[in-house]
Amino acid sequence: DLFQKEKNFKKEFDRITESATLESFQKAKRMVELALKYAHENKLTETIRYLEVYQSYSQALIFDHESSYDLAVLTNNEKEFQKVFQPLITSDSLQRIKEAENLLAHCMNYGRLTNSELKEEFFKHQQLLVSGALSEKLEKEGREKELARYTDQAVTAQFDTLNPRGVFKWHDQIIVIDQVALDALGEG
Repeated sequence: DLFQKEKNFKKEFDRITESATLESFQKAKRMVELALKYAHENKLTETIRYLEVYQSYSQALIFDHESSYDLAVLTNNEKEFQKVFQPLITSDSLQRIKEAENLLAHCMNYGRLTNSELKEEFFKHQQLLVSGALSEKLEKEGREKELARYTDQAVTAQFDTLNPRGVFKWHDQIIVIDQVALDALGEG
């Protein structure tokens, strides 16, 4: 009976989550997991699709309850969303960018079943921003590691009469030291 229509399942889900407690959200999540298992065993493809949405939604409800974020506010007001989201993706911390990615996923899952003001297209655009921030951060870390690989060794170089002043070859790298650096060394 529960699987004949999504409407039946939604009524039962809403009845369980009505109290809006962590226990009720966890109970609803467990119900969805068991329903998914049954649907997979019986190859109910349409049922599996909507149950996966409810599974994501129940995880978002638990996240909303346990975190300091208010998903209802964030999914219904672009300014409030940006006020929280922008500092996370512009952070220099990989952990904060990952937090933005996690928050965004929960906002998408929460907004899908609550008919929020911010739609899937908006959240997909935000996913691109997170991907860009992650890519930029990882690229920056890669450049820093590469630079550290070369600079963690003492550089000893001597002036070469064949090269212009301040240009040196060190391993397979060409190093250019400008006049200010040479002045600081007492060379210029």
